[in-house]
Amino acid sequence: MSANKLLIISSIVFILCLFFWLNPFVPEQQKNTSDYMFHQVIKWPDRSREHVEIGNDGYFVLDGQKKRLVGMTLGFGLSDDKRESYWLPRNLERWDRILDYLEDAGVRIVSFEPESIYHFGGEAGEEFERYSSLLDLIFEHKMMVIPLFEAKHQPDAGDLSNPDFDMAYSNGTDTVGKWAFRFAKVMDKYPNVVSILVGNELNIPFNNIQYDPDNVSAHIVFIKDIIQSVIDVPVVTSFAGYYENDIPVRDDIIKAGLDVTDWPCFTIYGDSLELYNERITILTSWLQENGYPHDGYWVKETNYYSWSPPDASKFSVEYLDSLFAQGASIALLYAALSEDDPGYSFFDRKGYPIESMQRLVPDIERLQLPLAMEVSIK
Repeated sequence: MSANKLLIISSIVFILCLFFWLNPFVPEQQKNTSDYMFHQVIKWPDRSREHVEIGNDGYFVLDGQKKRLVGMTLGFGLSDDKRESYWLPRNLERWDRILDYLEDAGVRIVSFEPESIYHFGGEAGEEFERYSSLLDLIFEHKMMVIPLFEAKHQPDAGDLSNPDFDMAYSNGTDTVGKWAFRFAKVMDKYPNVVSILVGNELNIPFNNIQYDPDNVSAHIVFIKDIIQSVIDVPVVTSFAGYYENDIPVRDDIIKAGLDVTDWPCFTIYGDSLELYNERITILTSWLQENGYPHDGYWVKETNYYSWSPPDASKFSVEYLDSLFAQGASIALLYAALSEDDPGYSFFDRKGYPIESMQRLVPDIERLQLPLAMEVSIK
C-alpha cells in the first residue's frame, strides 16, 4: 500500500474517531412516545446528555428516573432599575449567583416571564437580544425552564375578547399574536424549554376586568396554536386554586382553560399549614369531581401568603411535603426576587439566599428521590 493511501486511510479513521468522541452513540430504549407530553435528549453545555421526558401523568422522567421536582419562579424584580433589564452585566452577575446556588441545591427547573419588548422601550424583533441573556444562564446551569407568556397585563388587552389585540406603543404595527410568534422562535432555540405557560390566574380579575370563559378559551387557544406551530412542548395555563375574601374562584374560567391546555397547573398560597392543606384538599377534590387529573398537577407558584403581606421567611419544607403528599408533581417557589413586594423573595437584592431558603436546601434531595415508574416503557 502506498504511503499516500495509508495517509488517507489514517486520516479517515482519525476523523471518524474524533466524530464519535464528540458525538457518542448512546443506544436508547425504544419508548412509546404517546406516553409522554415531552420527550427529548438535551445536550447540555458541559457536553453531557440527559433524556428528559414529561409523562402523561404530569411527572418528569430524567434519564429513566421518575421524579417530583422542586423549582423556583424567578419572578419580577429581575433588574435593579424596575425596567426588567436583566440582560445588563450588573444584573446577570446577580442572576448567575442565584442560579449557582439553586444548581448546587439540586434545583432542576425554573420559570420566568420574558416581558413584552415594549416594556423595555424596545422594538419588535429585539426579543432574542433581551430574552436570551437569562435563558443562556439557565441553560448553562443545566436547568429546565418553563417561560410564561403573559398578555393580560398589556395595555390593550382589555377583556381578551379580541384574541389578537394590538400591542401598545407599536403604532398599530404589532399584535399579541406577532409577539407570541417571536416569543416562540426564541424559545425554540433552547432545548431545555420543556413547557410554556400561557396566562396566569385569569380567574382572578385584573383591573376589575371579569373575563368571559369563551374569551379565555379563545385567547389561550389562539396563543397556544401559534406557540406549538413553532416549538413542540406542552402548553399550560396557571389558575389560582382558591378564592380570597369576596373574590370568587370562577370555576367556569378554570374549566375553560383546563379544557384547552395540556395539563392542570395552579398557584397555592397559605399563611398557615392548616389553611395550606385545606386549600390543597379543596383543589384536588374539585379536580377529581370535575374529571381532571388530580395527581401529578403542577404548582407554578407557592409561598407563605394569604391576603396579607407575603413572607417567604416563614415558608418551610412542611408546605412542600403537603403538596407532594397530595399529588403535586412539581412545585415552584415564588419567587427568587420580587420587585413588587420583597416579602415574596427567597433571595436578597444582592442574590444571596434568605434563611428560609437555606433551611429548605437540605430537604431538596429527599423531595426529589426517584419514584416507581408508572408509565410504560416498551
